[in-house]
Amino acid sequence: MHNKEEAYKLTSPRSHRSYYDKWASKYDKEFVEAEKYIYPEIVANIFRKLCKNNYATIADLGCGTGALGEQFFEEQFVLDGFDISSKMLAEAKRKNVYRTLIECDITKPNKLPFDAYDGVISCGTFTLGHLGPQYLNRIIDMLVKDGLGVIGINKEHFFNEGFESAILEMEAKKQIKQVCFFESEIYSNDTGKKLFNIPNERITKILTFHK
Repeated sequence: MHNKEEAYKLTSPRSHRSYYDKWASKYDKEFVEAEKYIYPEIVANIFRKLCKNNYATIADLGCGTGALGEQFFEEQFVLDGFDISSKMLAEAKRKNVYRTLIECDITKPNKLPFDAYDGVISCGTFTLGHLGPQYLNRIIDMLVKDGLGVIGINKEHFFNEGFESAILEMEAKKQIKQVCFFESEIYSNDTGKKLFNIPNERITKILTFHK
């Protein structure tokens, strides 16, 4: 059985592709449902609140089986999904929420389109064992001028990998503007604990910005 603890330990694009290919058919049941994964709903709601219905085309980066894309089902947005795992993309295709699904390794240069999307969203991609802050520039490049980014970053990963300084540098260079952070749980909390009592690995920092 696959699980997030193993996924957090992956160290290369090749290992990610292999692991998620094997997990794909059971991912929704073993992870999304079993862990009460509310992260996609939170990211989608923040995007809706900020976009004011002005952002038609959206790139879902690290879309997996489409848990985030499903949050936009039957809405006016047009979504394209990007992921390293072909098997995860096959599961996402079944949900009929994406215009196009693209298999790609975004750690390699020139694998993502430039100036192509009004919005970019992501949850579960910038997390332990996955993408670091050096790949945020590639997300920015995908956006048209004034495009909106809503990117979830695991809180423990955020501090360990130096995301804050990287983001502040991009803001200082005027690569991004209107930078804000939100903080929320990744999984549904049935324990009654306050947010500050929950381990950082179960919390997301959600970065929002415009290009």
